[in-house]
Amino acid sequence: MATIVEVHDPAKFDETLAQVSAEQDTVILLFTGVVDPVTGKNWCPDCEVAKPNIEKYVLNQAQGKIIKCIIERSDWMGNPSHPYKVSPFFKVK
Repeated sequence: MATIVEVHDPAKFDETLAQVSAEQDTVILLFTGVVDPVTGKNWCPDCEVAKPNIEKYVLNQAQGKIIKCIIERSDWMGNPSHPYKVSPFFKVK
């Protein structure tokens, strides 16, 4: 089972990626919205739909570390310049 390394601030992503990359050849990145602690639901409907498959086929079967980039709704919605949206590598939608 994989170890999850959470990134809550996109400004810390590069540093986290460098650390994990130094330890392993392949790095899995998971971009997801914040889960409401009261409802247990993700603010991102696509993330909520994908959650069972991600848990079953990725989180429970991967080895090493997975970088989980957790995105606040207020930072994401209506912000076309969010770092993960404008990254030439990710272009997260």
